[in-house]
Amino acid sequence: MNISKFLIAFLLICFPVWAGINVDYNDANCQAAWLFDANTDPEPDSSGNGNTADLVDAPTFATASPPPGGFSTGYYTVDAGTDHIDCGSFMDFSADVQDWSGVLWIRTTTSGSDNYIWGTNLGTGWYARGQGSANDVMLIKIDDGSDDEFDSGSIPIDSGNWVHTAITLDATNNQFLGYIDGTEDITLTTGAVNDLADTLFIGIVATFQFTGDVDESAIFDRELSSTEINDLMDNGLAPVVVAAAPQVIFIMED
Repeated sequence: MNISKFLIAFLLICFPVWAGINVDYNDANCQAAWLFDANTDPEPDSSGNGNTADLVDAPTFATASPPPGGFSTGYYTVDAGTDHIDCGSFMDFSADVQDWSGVLWIRTTTSGSDNYIWGTNLGTGWYARGQGSANDVMLIKIDDGSDDEFDSGSIPIDSGNWVHTAITLDATNNQFLGYIDGTEDITLTTGAVNDLADTLFIGIVATFQFTGDVDESAIFDRELSSTEINDLMDNGLAPVVVAAAPQVIFIMED
């Protein structure tokens, strides 16, 4: 009499499966990425390009309430003193040179045009700052010393909740876009603004400081899409992988 034998094999998939994420700090165009998770000075560059950031005058490291999503474990508070983050000089931000994009989480309850979030310089650079009083919005300004252009959005940024901000440049058309929580909020078309300062600061621009918290920032030397910006907002800068579910395979032998 032939007796059938059944062999049940459980095969666990051990290699990672990408979760549909379009961009992270391993992107070939990511020039610098700072996660701000470990209270390290200088802050390491997770892109692997060696563009570390210096903590100037001791920004306060905190872990109590990072941005939503579970991808961040720490952040820095800058308090409108002289503390800020000096990200160094590693690329040309001029509007007529190349596409670029920058992302940064912020949290603030401070309103007004003196609340400078990040950028390079006032007279020869670009920056993003608050604009208005209550229900403060973000303003982007580009200035090369002889010509300046600016535009502001309509989505408030001073609620005291974390807000994901992003700036992109289409250098061919000299067009800057500003995003708040993944929604395009600013469209700024400039002339050929060039010779911009290239040292990037977070929490200060010239002598104007930001009051609030900052987290997860990165610079790319290409224009990110709206989908990619939303991916970074939802999933953070680190690569996201998910393990495949175990598979059960039945093998029958006679």
